[in-house]
Amino acid sequence: MKLEQIEVIIDTNGKVKLQTSGYSGDECLAATEELEALLGNQLLQRERTAESYEHATGKSAEKLKIRGA
Repeated sequence: MKLEQIEVIIDTNGKVKLQTSGYSGDECLAATEELEALLGNQLLQRERTAESYEHATGKSAEKLKIRGA
């Protein structure tokens, strides 16, 4: 069974970065949707890794940067 994770990183300037792992394909987008909304939907950048393009048998990862308050 794969371990699905969302890591939330807040830098000293208040910028929030979400990084997912263990998701297949676009599952990472659905997994972070509610969290992005709670953070104000202020997405600055979406960076997909090679793993995010794998099918259901693979892993995906995504890095998101959200503007801090």
